[in-house]
Amino acid sequence: MLMRPFVWPAILAVIAGGAVFMIALSGGRLAPRLGGQPLTEATSLSGLAANIVLLFVAVLALLVAGAAYREAHETSVQQQKLGEAQQAALAESRQALATAASELTDHRRLLDSSAAALGEQLKAVQQAYEDERRRAALRPSIEIRVGEIAGSQLNSLIRVDIDAQGYTPIDFLLINNGDADLTSPTVAVQAFPPTVFVDQRNVHILERPDHNVLQLSPGDIRHKTEPIRCAVDVKVPLDVSEFHVAVSVFRQSFSATTRNFRFAAGRRLRQGKI
Repeated sequence: MLMRPFVWPAILAVIAGGAVFMIALSGGRLAPRLGGQPLTEATSLSGLAANIVLLFVAVLALLVAGAAYREAHETSVQQQKLGEAQQAALAESRQALATAASELTDHRRLLDSSAAALGEQLKAVQQAYEDERRRAALRPSIEIRVGEIAGSQLNSLIRVDIDAQGYTPIDFLLINNGDADLTSPTVAVQAFPPTVFVDQRNVHILERPDHNVLQLSPGDIRHKTEPIRCAVDVKVPLDVSEFHVAVSVFRQSFSATTRNFRFAAGRRLRQGKI
């Protein structure tokens, strides 16, 4: 393909060379015949041949120059197209990079948003943990009293009067001195000896199993509020002059509180008399 532009100049060069050869050959043959001709005619013939050769050389140079120009032009066009293709590819690459950078920015924003949300959730979990830890550190503290008796008198022998039916009313007070409420506790009141019966206030049952034990549900014992009153009637037989009552407050996940009281049977009142 690259040799095609030089074919016609080569053919013309061959033709020009053949023409010069023929002229030279004719001049050699005619020289003996023209021996008597003036020198000017021989010179004119040689100049004509030289001019013809120069003409063909000039044409050959023009053809070669035209072929070189066309080849350079085609090469330039190809290079221009190649450059345009490279520019288009570069533009596409830039567009792809810009798109990728935009996507990365969006992903980064999403990651930042997710990280912020996770941070808030972590703070909430930490706060909940701290609240639970503080709440778990809060404990109820139950104090058990008998009526208005307080202090060291609770450890001494408490004298009570017995009515005509053999009952003595006793009020046990439950006081929460802690820093947390005690919800839904159970209160167990147990008398010793077992012949001493315990019933709820004004709810007297003649016979029941374990009559010396009574379980009560006084409700929530809130901290630093008014005491909860557990009112019971204790039936003391005639042959019992002293008895003990153990009061226990318990609930699941709470360490039970128990207090023992000693009572002495005082006056026994008859029906209609004080």
